[in-house]
Amino acid sequence: MELTPEIKDLIVLATNLRGGIKCQITKEISCGYIIRPELWFNRTNKSILRALDNIGVEARGSYSKPDEISLLLEAIDGIEDLSPTSYGIEMVRVTNGEITQPTTHDEVVATISHLEQLLGVRC
Repeated sequence: MELTPEIKDLIVLATNLRGGIKCQITKEISCGYIIRPELWFNRTNKSILRALDNIGVEARGSYSKPDEISLLLEAIDGIEDLSPTSYGIEMVRVTNGEITQPTTHDEVVATISHLEQLLGVRC
């Protein structure tokens, strides 16, 4: 079986795509935390840029918009285990569109509780 150039590009994309739940202290948001599912690349190359173009996603270092995450996850469906953070990719798959960025302390607590329920873990 010969792989098409598009499939080869998707394989390169999948092997370089990272994923996880971003939890970061910040002064930019009133609640003080960024909490969201996120996909990112540590580096990009021509294959990744072509694959992103083919699936209709703008080339950037990271992705947190649910529609972009959905497109990326659909593109690598079945080959997500090629990512060094396949567990993180699965966490993003489960939480994408299910949590929203909190704006108050109470919402931070509720978001963390919701993450615990979705992921079956204790945060």
